[in-house]
Amino acid sequence: MKVQTKDLRKVYKDKGSKDKEIVALSSLNLELNAGDSLGYIGLNGSGKSTTLKMLVGVLAPTSGTILLNGYNPLTDRKKISHRVGYLSPLKSQLWWDLPPINTFRMISLIYKIPKKQWKSDLDYLSDKLSFDINNKNPIRTLSTGNRVKSEIISTLLPRPDLLVLDEPTLGLDIVSRVSILETISDMQRKYGMTLIFTSHDLEDVETICDQIMIIDSGNIIEHSTVKEIKSKYREKRKIRIEHAPISHHETLDDSKISLVSESVFEYEIGAKESISDLVKLIPFGREIVDMKIESPCLSDIVLDMHKKHG
Repeated sequence: MKVQTKDLRKVYKDKGSKDKEIVALSSLNLELNAGDSLGYIGLNGSGKSTTLKMLVGVLAPTSGTILLNGYNPLTDRKKISHRVGYLSPLKSQLWWDLPPINTFRMISLIYKIPKKQWKSDLDYLSDKLSFDINNKNPIRTLSTGNRVKSEIISTLLPRPDLLVLDEPTLGLDIVSRVSILETISDMQRKYGMTLIFTSHDLEDVETICDQIMIIDSGNIIEHSTVKEIKSKYREKRKIRIEHAPISHHETLDDSKISLVSESVFEYEIGAKESISDLVKLIPFGREIVDMKIESPCLSDIVLDMHKKHG
């Protein structure tokens, strides 16, 4: 699904002051094509959930436009809502007093999913997520992991053209998290879904998304591919070298070198500096046993960007 926004803005009235306004989203200009995957990240209160609610037609913008395949999600709701999948930790689509299979059957009727397709996808999703679809216990009695898996299955069964996931892995253990991310990624690529994904776990974002958009206090401060962001903001790399220890003490001729132990030292190097220059600084007679190069992770880069814009 093609997603377009132009000068999208959301402003709330401050309840504590007549004249004061709270800008939740300043001006969002976005264009995504079918099959694109966008990680939408920012601190709590930065405007992420507000944006997602406007995109799916739950919340009206103050100004600006939103088009989903040319349709307005608010005024053309009947034409477009069945093609949008939205998962939010604050908005469950499950019938809590019924077993999960009842919700899955109801979804097949609401979305008019062909029986063969519904059965095939349900088997595939339950297998990928290690989820027992024959569990007769009501949703409210299930563990957090199984409730989230039920939400994921319910969201993916209609094969939406636009998949909007607001922190779908929140509170999950590592095994459940990995299986859910793999399942989302497989379905998104197989059916060419446009994906918008938010999470505070940036490792999840990096795993599942090709593009990243960073929002800070309602303002977009970066929108690029993961690779481009890492290349653009990678100012330093840390080199950790393990060498064969020697009995006598030697000094290292560079202030950037930090001696960790008799056989290990670390060195910070600029993104464009050559590692070969570092090797020359290793005192004669020390054999290199191991070398590890650490570039700043996405979390470090995003944290630095928020500090600079704060």
